[in-house]
Amino acid sequence: MPKIPTFKAQGSITAEAPTGTISVQAPLSIAKTLEPIQKAVTDYAIKEKTIQDKTEALKLENESILELNTAVQEASKMTNKEEANFFLKNESTRIRNKFRNQATSSGVQKIFDNNYLVEEQKKYMLLIMLFIKYSSRSTKSKNN
Repeated sequence: MPKIPTFKAQGSITAEAPTGTISVQAPLSIAKTLEPIQKAVTDYAIKEKTIQDKTEALKLENESILELNTAVQEASKMTNKEEANFFLKNESTRIRNKFRNQATSSGVQKIFDNNYLVEEQKKYMLLIMLFIKYSSRSTKSKNN
């Protein structure tokens, strides 16, 4: 049977620091290496959120425009221009608040508000044009 060598350590515990040093040069840190990937993922998430917000705002805008069109039709049937403007202003504010409150975030609310205000101005202009058109017809018919 072979003999297994045995060793006895000859050392003592001291308060001195170890004298051996290991010299290993590490590659770039992992965080530095992953930085471009992290930036790409973050950019993608931001773009995705922006698209989701725009999509939701567009859906709310489309639904609100349908109601606003109905209000414009009702206002255009009124004979008093001031009453029609007052009616349309109140209905438009009600419609805007109704759909604005359905937004899931403040970002969606901002997008919706901006888009809705543009549509609202278009509808006011349409109402004004309708009143001008009908008032010119009524003056022509009175003159004949």
